[in-house]
Amino acid sequence: MITGFVGFKKTIDGIGGLPITVPVAVRGAGADVYVKAGPNKLTGREALAYGRQRHSVAGGDFGRSANQGLLIMAAGAFTKLVGPARLPGILHAAAPNVSTNLSAEQVLTFAAGVFVTSPRKVHNRVAAGQYRNDGGWPVDRSVGHQSTAVVCRHQGWQPVVIVGVLALVA
Repeated sequence: MITGFVGFKKTIDGIGGLPITVPVAVRGAGADVYVKAGPNKLTGREALAYGRQRHSVAGGDFGRSANQGLLIMAAGAFTKLVGPARLPGILHAAAPNVSTNLSAEQVLTFAAGVFVTSPRKVHNRVAAGQYRNDGGWPVDRSVGHQSTAVVCRHQGWQPVVIVGVLALVA
């Protein structure tokens, strides 16, 4: 499933905002968005700013990745909280803003996974590593892993970062 910045904002606004508990306050990209520590209900604009900010976040890109994971976990928690009866409305709000090659059955199966997955089994982990700039694109060379971050463009959309980690197992 792929979306851009505008689609992300519209989806969050389409569900009436995203409830999230933020561990540390973040001033968003452009400095005109401030997300306080503690419980929040973010608009699409606020959620995007929170998930994109790296300059004022401890750990830079790694801190941003952690915040993005918190947004994903908050979306799952919200979906589970409102219950299966609201799932069609959530999918209806997201549909115009998402591109996918999944069938309707696969999307429903994927989304229904939220209701059968225990929140205690979902963790937000960010690989530890060193950050450097490789030819104009950020690359994570994680300590103890071979890691590559690939940045690609999808038909004029914002860059999409795909990270693959190969763990060295003895």
